[in-house]
Amino acid sequence: MISDRPYMRSVGPSSGMAPLFWLIGALVAVFVVQNIAIVWLKSNAITHWFGLSTGGLSNGRMWTLFSYGFLHDTRGIWHILLNALSLFFLGRGVLPELGTRRFLVLFFVCTIVGGLFWIAVPSSRGGFLVGASAAVFGMLIYFACKHPNERITLLLFFVLPVSVVPKFLAIIVAGVSLFLFLFSELPGASFSTGIAHSAHLGGMLAALILFRIWDGASAMVPESRSVELPKWMRKKRANPDIGGSYRVNVSQGRDMKREVDRILDKINHSGFGSLTTEEKRTLDEARDTLGKR
Repeated sequence: MISDRPYMRSVGPSSGMAPLFWLIGALVAVFVVQNIAIVWLKSNAITHWFGLSTGGLSNGRMWTLFSYGFLHDTRGIWHILLNALSLFFLGRGVLPELGTRRFLVLFFVCTIVGGLFWIAVPSSRGGFLVGASAAVFGMLIYFACKHPNERITLLLFFVLPVSVVPKFLAIIVAGVSLFLFLFSELPGASFSTGIAHSAHLGGMLAALILFRIWDGASAMVPESRSVELPKWMRKKRANPDIGGSYRVNVSQGRDMKREVDRILDKINHSGFGSLTTEEKRTLDEARDTLGKR
């Protein structure tokens, strides 16, 4: 039965959300180490070796393209706090659908592409890029593409609850990031915000591409529709009540069970979002069949 499988049962935060908690824990742990190194050891070596910069890449520190996402600004707590909270709330909606492997791929691809976008901007030369914001913005875009009209509630300034539609929130965030990128990061900018909006845009673009790869292909395939013949062309069925012969397909149940088992294994490996329209229809039919028993 479907409910007999461990990944179809209701699970607590300690199991299904474990990758998300480990990721947030890593961000917090690195932030603590950064502060210890700066406050106690008076050393900024962690940022130098693991923060992203054009000088670091030119010296062969290619790992900084993803390691910078685990570092944060140590001059205050708001940078790490906002990224950790955003990652928690967005990850809760994205992780169950993607599965662990694709969730981590989304995080690191958005981080790397965001870093490349920042490196490509001439004004970024000479500084360091730190923070998980590119991945956070990417997860927002992915969630909005997956659930464009599903209302969510945000705590504005951690106090005021505001209900928003994800697709409108994504459009506003992308528009503001693009505006600030054009007028604060490009050469000749009229002002500076000190924020890497180019990295945010790179993370959002990466998430959009991954959504098209993982979900867009199946979403673009139209559902198959059965074509019925006219009544005068249909073959009359024999009536068993008047002695007619008929046949029962006993293998259909076994075929359905094998197909459902294959689909559930696919969900366990790649997440629910990897299913095709036909596979989702098969699960619905299996659910209806079990409900009638």
